[in-house]
Amino acid sequence: RPETAAFLGHPSGLTSQRASRVAGMPPKKKNAEPPTTEAGDDGDVATSETPLKKKTKKTKVELPEIIPQDPAPRQPIPGGTKTFKAISWNVAGLRALIEKQPEMFRKIVDAEQPDVIALQEHKLQDAHVEDLTKKLKALLPEYPTVTFACSTVKKGYSGVAVLCKARVVDGGDEDTREPAKKPKTTQPGIAAFFGGAADAPKSAPAPAPTTKTPNVPSAYAGPALLSVAEGFSGFKDGYADEGRVLTLEFDSFFLVFAYVPNSGMKLERLAYRVNAWDLDFRLYLAFLDAKKPVVLGGDLNVGHLDADIYNKDAPHVKKSAGLTPEERLSFTKTLESVNLRDTFRAFHENATGWFTYWSGRVGNRPKNRGLRLDYFLASARAFACEGSGSGSGSPVNVEVLDGYILDRLTVGASDHAPLGVTLALRR
Repeated sequence: RPETAAFLGHPSGLTSQRASRVAGMPPKKKNAEPPTTEAGDDGDVATSETPLKKKTKKTKVELPEIIPQDPAPRQPIPGGTKTFKAISWNVAGLRALIEKQPEMFRKIVDAEQPDVIALQEHKLQDAHVEDLTKKLKALLPEYPTVTFACSTVKKGYSGVAVLCKARVVDGGDEDTREPAKKPKTTQPGIAAFFGGAADAPKSAPAPAPTTKTPNVPSAYAGPALLSVAEGFSGFKDGYADEGRVLTLEFDSFFLVFAYVPNSGMKLERLAYRVNAWDLDFRLYLAFLDAKKPVVLGGDLNVGHLDADIYNKDAPHVKKSAGLTPEERLSFTKTLESVNLRDTFRAFHENATGWFTYWSGRVGNRPKNRGLRLDYFLASARAFACEGSGSGSGSPVNVEVLDGYILDRLTVGASDHAPLGVTLALRR
């Protein structure tokens, strides 16, 4: 703008210093061409003649309003096949679900007729077990065996439960029945991972009761249930204080249910998850697999493949619990080292839009914007394509026939969907 004398305080309108500088300036060039880069130059080095390059922003991936879902039909079961079916479901709080929507349990049983139902994140304390056991048995009297694993280090936290049509072999009467085996706890408790003092080694708390209903006709003709145990029973002490694992030993296979630790909002438990829990759980599964084929189900708290994550390209994904590169790689290591296969992917390798968890906080369920965090895995030798003689352990008397997600069966009851696996019993 013109600089006035009133503005600059000088009669000429310019200070003497500025006037002399302007007088000596060369005329300003117009439309100067930027310097060119010779062929072979990378053009990335800034000089006095080359401007700094602006960082290229990544193009934001626009998601459809509703994530589409590929077909993933249930597998046909050959007629005359003797089968075994298991269902797993993270209920996100059992007491509230029993109080508000108890019909959901009957709905699952009527639709699928599973031999075993496993529940994760029931959030019960040992003091609640007796009452909830009675309520479950009133709803589902065909499941005489009910076993809970509860957290003893934090109230209203984690927990796994199983309901079985089979009774434990030689289990005795309800009042004298041997409960789930509970190993003593020696690993650091949860307080140590959230800034609190490490828990001192302690003896095992009173084991949660495994009960069965008297006077229910014993019509179950499935495989014999030999035992129910908590933690990494028979392999490693500890891992029982957060109520995360129950192992059912049947005559021809192991059925393990787990609620794997979440790494936390700030990933404060990430190191524990991948360097302690995952490592020891992997070794425990290999220990079992050396004896019999293993089927593992539950909320494993990881989105393994890109297809298991609705917004895989979002920048925050790699920093989110269950989706970090460390957790996804660790899951791959478990599959490879124990020789396990993802039962859903075995039949629907490239199917997209299939999830088991949707954030209720942001209303993602109607838009199918979810994650697949829940799985059934099985020993590779339990798949027909692997051959009955492959792998380690004893002869294979079970075969995986189907793996599926029941994402429309219990909408509104939990932020997770139930999922299932169907096995063929070969003897």
